[in-house]
Amino acid sequence: MYAERTCCREARNSAQLPRLIRQARASGVARHIGPGRDSWSTVHIDDVTDLYATALEAAPPGSFYFVENGETDFAA
Repeated sequence: MYAERTCCREARNSAQLPRLIRQARASGVARHIGPGRDSWSTVHIDDVTDLYATALEAAPPGSFYFVENGETDFAA
């Protein structure tokens, strides 16, 4: 998930990338599996909250949903 965060000390758009960057800086190695062509699903937090609100109001019991709005990879 990603979102513009302005409520906290540190404004940033991703929770995931800063962690990966810190790990790479600390170890001196940017890690990935294989050639780095694996892809990660992404979704904006507003899209997740819209889905939850709609599901709570209208979805039949036992429904299952997966939400994403794109993919990214770290291959050069």
